[in-house]
Amino acid sequence: MKRVSTKAQSSYFHLFLDMVRQLGYKATPVFHETLVIILSSIGCAQREFDAASDDLRELASSRRAEDSMAVDDAEEAEVDAVVAAEESDDDEDAAVNDDEEEEDSGRMTLGSIKRRRDSARNIRQMAVKCLAKMFELQPPQFDFAPYVACIYEQVVDPRIDSLTYENTQNSSALLLLLRSWSLSPRYFPYLVDYNPLAFKMLLGILAVPTAHSSVVSLVLDVLQTLLDYSPADAVEKHMLTEAEAEERAVLVSRTIQSHVSQILSHMRTCFTSDMLSLATTQPQQAGKPSSATTQAMRQIHILSRVAEYATKQARDAKALLDILLPILKRPNRTVPERTKNDVLKVMLRFVPL
Repeated sequence: MKRVSTKAQSSYFHLFLDMVRQLGYKATPVFHETLVIILSSIGCAQREFDAASDDLRELASSRRAEDSMAVDDAEEAEVDAVVAAEESDDDEDAAVNDDEEEEDSGRMTLGSIKRRRDSARNIRQMAVKCLAKMFELQPPQFDFAPYVACIYEQVVDPRIDSLTYENTQNSSALLLLLRSWSLSPRYFPYLVDYNPLAFKMLLGILAVPTAHSSVVSLVLDVLQTLLDYSPADAVEKHMLTEAEAEERAVLVSRTIQSHVSQILSHMRTCFTSDMLSLATTQPQQAGKPSSATTQAMRQIHILSRVAEYATKQARDAKALLDILLPILKRPNRTVPERTKNDVLKVMLRFVPL
């Protein structure tokens, strides 16, 4: 089978993304063939990336071994230096030139391996972005279910352990794919049923103190979508049957319930006293709250919704209450009444704990 060049694959993915943007649902008829191409490209790119990474480790190991041998043979090196010093100037120049050629060859080898790895990474990222775009389109007549197991095998599972720390500053293609599965109740099972680590690692981003606000906001989007799920809306807007809509409601409830402790723990990390103090004292800009204030108020609202599922997280509940209760003393111009109402909901749910 002829190997497709990296340039050709890149051009194909760019063309597909442009087609989806221009045609929308009308691009659905080519989704089956495109999914086969995308998953095949991702598999090949992942194998190439792994092979290049192995080559880099092997090259680094061999160079460390050479350095170690050079240290161990220090005495022999001194003898060689004496012999070299007695050689003619022409012979010495030739030896230096040979060494330089050997070093250049090593640099070229290292550079080519890095280029292979970077090229494979770029192809993989573009292919996953195409996947995410297909799910974001939510084509009503297309069934992704036969492909999801393969998507996890080729895309999600190999990168799931690094999901949290790879998405602290920017949203990766994999994170966008996971987010796309929260956009429609039809896709909820893809997010939580195939690999329990997927949703867990997604929530783990909230616990990273240095996570960028845009990444945190994306994770909160996923969480809020699940919390706001309504079976009636699922039937009306997403064309689910009543039985399917109720199944999704059970799935959402079970997912939130099983992750309450993790969510509260991560929220405890997010809601530091300094952060809330800054968010609730920043001045408004053109009559609108600052981005930090908006983010903090949104997190409080989500926390008030998650609190409905809390049953036994007493330690996290106490810590959160200690941080949130002072918000009630803030003036309404900095903390809206709606946010104070959310704090009271949290207090009402957590106080018995």
